[in-house]
Amino acid sequence: MNSLRETLLGYKELTDKLLLSIEEEDEENFLRLIEAKQDLIDSINQIGYDPKMFSEISKELGLLEQDKKLHQIIEEKKLSIKEEIKKINDKKNAATAYNNTYRGFNLINKKI
Repeated sequence: MNSLRETLLGYKELTDKLLLSIEEEDEENFLRLIEAKQDLIDSINQIGYDPKMFSEISKELGLLEQDKKLHQIIEEKKLSIKEEIKKINDKKNAATAYNNTYRGFNLINKKI
């Protein structure tokens, strides 16, 4: 049981670090932490633990709420990145359309 508690505490710490890496926009650290979190989940699955005890410790540590917060922040970040990409594409399309419209036209009258 102590091992399960320690492992879940490690899980909580990793999630806190993930939240911090998202706020700091540190992609390399985020990817490294995601891999570490998956390794920790795999090790939890290998431990012979009582599901009732797992549930109690998880509730005590607030792991579900923390994971929901992490998921929400990731979704918000994804949406903001999608919006940035859309704005960039819109600007690119506008510039291309403008350039295509005036290509071949000479705006200066040569017969002055």
